[in-house]
Formats: sequence, structure tokens, C-alpha cells
Amino acid sequence: MKTYLLFLFVILASACSTQDKYFAVEVEMFALPKDSIVLKGNSVTPQGPFNEAFAVYDSLLFCFIPNASDFFYYIYNVEDGRLLGKFVPCGHGDEEYLTISNIHNFYVENGELKTFLYAARPAMKTMTWNISQSLKESRTCYENTHPIPFAPEDKIYSRVTRVDDNRILAFLPSYRMSVEGNVSLPMFHILEGSNMDIALEKSIVHDVINDAQGSIPSELLFDGPYFVKPDGTSFVVAMNRLSQINILSTSDDNMRSFRQNGTLDADDMHALDMNSILYYYWVTGNDDYILGLCSGQPLNKFECKIHWVHVFDWEGNLLHRLYLNPSACNIWLDQKNNILYSYSLDDECVWKYDLSEILNPTKSDE
Repeated sequence: MKTYLLFLFVILASACSTQDKYFAVEVEMFALPKDSIVLKGNSVTPQGPFNEAFAVYDSLLFCFIPNASDFFYYIYNVEDGRLLGKFVPCGHGDEEYLTISNIHNFYVENGELKTFLYAARPAMKTMTWNISQSLKESRTCYENTHPIPFAPEDKIYSRVTRVDDNRILAFLPSYRMSVEGNVSLPMFHILEGSNMDIALEKSIVHDVINDAQGSIPSELLFDGPYFVKPDGTSFVVAMNRLSQINILSTSDDNMRSFRQNGTLDADDMHALDMNSILYYYWVTGNDDYILGLCSGQPLNKFECKIHWVHVFDWEGNLLHRLYLNPSACNIWLDQKNNILYSYSLDDECVWKYDLSEILNPTKSDE
């Protein structure tokens, strides 16, 4: 009897997870919910330049203009679209930058709203943008400007994100290391302290595909957006080419991977081409939930018009499948009010959806 029970346990365990030769941990499987929730929203039209690179906190709507000639960020009132100001100047002058990152998250410190920005080449700096002070003084107010080191092999981190007061998460994407086609692991580094030393090194995979036979280059096969949990304890990496999310700790080696039943397996990724499916295009969330914008469209027909949002908890459970109409090119969850925002190419408007009845209220960050 004991032998039978042990055999049954092994069979059940293998049905719920699968071992990949590429991913760092055993992949657990999930199924889509039988029912979906159709969201009904209201639109806002900002009175000025706007695109899909946006962020929202409470009544403030931020638009990032990456190719700006004067300012990188325009701030609008989210209710009436009124322009409140232009901030983060671009240029060669003092406290001006040629490149700047988009907003990843907001935090409140001493009653003031702030966010973390990263200027790559040639500046190689991070800075805290005090948004509350900037709005009061009608000028850009920076705090804690700090140089960022090169990654190993003198590479440059493509994205740098605040974890907490003493740590940042820096991402070094996979890159081609030789003419033979060998590529590196996509790598996340937790940098800490005044010297920005590497305190932790993490990757969602322990091996890569060096001999990709399709039209998707090897170094892009494991790409995907990521989001840092506001409390700084974890981050999620959603995947472009697999219906999979990966949840990683920022303090140790803990990691869990979750993939949708019946979708592409990692063993088949070496032959991906432009007919393959694009899965997670963007990810956002709060301290309780992860929201992934899931395309499900072939790459050769992709128009950045996406209808589906998957809602997970931070244990990797898929809780809800939301349907957006009109379609979305990007999404953002306002963590203060549990309102989901999207930008639609259908009408070039921002849409807002109240999720307070779907998501449990989170603790106030003030």
C-alpha cells in the first residue's frame, strides 16, 4: 500500500510540473480560468503629446517621450487630461540627459511622491525624481544622483530599477559572445550600497539556445518584460515567446516558474519564426497581484492591439482573465486606487477600468 501511494504521488507531481533543460527551476503548469471578465471603462484624452509609454499615480498621468527635443516627461491630470507641466529636460547641460528610462514604479517618502530614473550612455547615472517637489516648484527636482557601474565584460545594463533604499535591480540582456553564435544568459544583478556592488546574480535560465534555427535570434528567445513588487521582496519576469511567468526573490535564490497548459514548450523554441505566438507584452502590478498583458497573436500579424490581461497572485496562481475593449498597447495599474489604465491605438485614448471589485484593496502606501 505504501508503495502504491508513493507511486501515485510521483504521478500527480509530474502532472503538475515539468522539468525543462533550460529553465533554472522546475516549471509548474497552470490552466486558464473557464470564465473571463469583460471590463467596461471610460476614456481620457490628454491635452498634449501622448503615446503608449505612460504611467499613473492617483490623479497624475505621466507620458514618456523618448525622442523628445525639450522634456522627456509630460504630466497630465488623469480626470480631464489637462497638462500640469513638462519635466526631466533633455540635452547636454547641467542635470540634462540624452537618454532616460521610462517609469517603472512610484513610492511615497515623507509624504512626497517619487520615482527612480536611469540615464544610460553617456551619463551612466541613476537619480530619484521628486515629483511632488517638482510640481510645486514647476521645475525638475532630482535627489540622490548616483553613477552606475558597468556590468561584467564592460557591458551596459539595459534597465535599472529601484528595489528599496539600498538596492537596485539591474538587467543585462542576453548578448552574442562570439561569431560562432554563442550567447550569454540573460542576467539580473541586485546591486547594493554606495559602491553598487553585485550582491546577488540571478537568471531565469541555466542554459541558452545557441543554435536557433528559426528567424528569431538566439539572444531574443528568453526575452520578456519584468516588474518589481513595490515592497521590494520579489520581481516577476513575464515571457514574450512562452506563456510563462517567473517569480524571483530579491534576497536569495528562490524562484518559481509557471507555464500555461497546452502551450509551447521550451524544447521547441529553437525553431521559432515570425509565425510563432507573442505572449506577454507588458507586465504591471502591486503588492498583491501581477497583471500581464497577453497578446496571443502571431508575430507577423502583431499590431499592438491586445485584449487580454491575466491576473496572478505572487504565488503564481492565475486568478482572473480580463477582456479589454478597445484593445490595449500598454497597461498600468494605479497602485493607490486599484484602477487599471490602458492606451489604445484604436482611438489613441487612455482608458481606465475600476478593478476595486476584482482586486482586494491593498494597504495604503502613505
